[in-house]
Amino acid sequence: MKSLVAWLVLFTFSFISMTPCGFSISTLRADDFELEELDLGLEEDEESEDEEEEEEEEEEKPAPKKKSAKKNYDEDEEDEEESEESGKEESDKLDSEDSEEESGSSIETIGEKSAGAGNKLIAVQLYDSSSTELKASKIASSTVATLAESKDYDFVNTEADLFSDRDALEKALESAKSSLERGKTFYNDLNTDDATIRFKNALRSLEGNLDKLTDYTLLSEVILYTAACYKMAEEDSKADPFMRAYISINPDASIDDSFAPEVVDYFNEIKDDYAAKSNASIKFSGAPNGADVFLDGKFVGQTPLTLIKQSIGNHYYRIHKNGFKDAGGVITLTERKMKIVDQRLSKIGAASSFLSETNGMKSEMGTISMLRKTTDIAEKLGVDYVLVTYATLDGKNVKYTGYMVNKEKRSFKKAEATLPLTATAATPELKSFNDNLTGDSYEYKAIADLAMEEAGALGLIEEQPAQQDKDKSKEKKPVYKEWWLWTIVGVAVAAGVGVGIYFGVAGNGGGSSGPSLDINFGK
Repeated sequence: MKSLVAWLVLFTFSFISMTPCGFSISTLRADDFELEELDLGLEEDEESEDEEEEEEEEEEKPAPKKKSAKKNYDEDEEDEEESEESGKEESDKLDSEDSEEESGSSIETIGEKSAGAGNKLIAVQLYDSSSTELKASKIASSTVATLAESKDYDFVNTEADLFSDRDALEKALESAKSSLERGKTFYNDLNTDDATIRFKNALRSLEGNLDKLTDYTLLSEVILYTAACYKMAEEDSKADPFMRAYISINPDASIDDSFAPEVVDYFNEIKDDYAAKSNASIKFSGAPNGADVFLDGKFVGQTPLTLIKQSIGNHYYRIHKNGFKDAGGVITLTERKMKIVDQRLSKIGAASSFLSETNGMKSEMGTISMLRKTTDIAEKLGVDYVLVTYATLDGKNVKYTGYMVNKEKRSFKKAEATLPLTATAATPELKSFNDNLTGDSYEYKAIADLAMEEAGALGLIEEQPAQQDKDKSKEKKPVYKEWWLWTIVGVAVAAGVGVGIYFGVAGNGGGSSGPSLDINFGK
């Protein structure tokens, strides 16, 4: 019994001695090991967790630049509302826009770029084939219409600024304003002949730049005064197309007592008759297909396009496509007749690289490379957002994919929908698609996050050294999971058992190079 107790005590002593602090059995001495060699990976795990917590705290911090942009945008909206009440302030704003365009704009100056404007955005519309482009043009048009109506994005003015001669437009606007003010002076003095001359001069300045004009406020005012002059001169046949043009641009407008009673009555008469004589048609064709068509200042679709139930009288159009010189003009519609506008747009030399880069996105749609190219384009053009849509045919349906990319935050959001070719803006799936892309800013995902997810599988980017070290620390196997550690432990235990048996049987032994224990059970 005493031998058994001695064996158990020695075995326990031997086992306890086998700790990371050192071994004391046979040739496994404590001074042969360092504590660092028996690292269980705990320190590295703690460091990795600390790094992750720091990164999460940085991501949760609000972006001060965005806050600044929001503040400036609100202030600029108030300035713009005041500018609509004063012609002088409108002129100052245009001068400000010109100087900003030369120096390069940023997100802090968005609101000062153009009246009623939000973030600067351009749209890139891609198709897998020309056949898809023709069949899916109405679907893409719904997205453009959503952008054109949005108050969050200055889509129309941004693209016009990038692909139009804005200097020429500024000069035309200043000339038109001057002629309008002089014409009003003559009009108030009842000198309709001289007033008409000044108003016609203003019209010529504006109509000569309809390919660049996006805001029809000044144009419609000139048109109204021209119609009023002709009416007061009792030239109703000349007044009619101008009065109808004014109503086409401003369908909900009314005129006050600042005009002569006969002019007010005439306006109301034309407005009542307006719907009854909306039986004309316009067909827009030409090249390239998929160009945006604006009629009387409103987006109406993409080429090729046929519009029916249009009012008779004068109408003003502009045709736009990124990378091409815009076209514009005035047309007069007559009852039950179709007017054909066949317009071929010419490429802008400076935009050739833009067209090449955007067309190259087709083969990389949805990849890290495509998203990074998009942010590069935004940097080059000085815009804040780029919307990329891609349509492919899937039998009788269209697979429609969109990416909204935020240049400043290097983030994006994605929307997908499978739609019938007959889908319209009212189709719930298409409406949801457009709203998801142009709606709130809380659904954006960092491009860098997607890059890390796809880097290994696609090989599109190289991991940063810091990230590589972090991943290695996460993947390093703790020592206690290594096979060799438990082999040593097994050997040590076996040796301990042998030592215990030896001492239990022999009761006395020679010297030991490790710790020793003398047990005396008494006499």
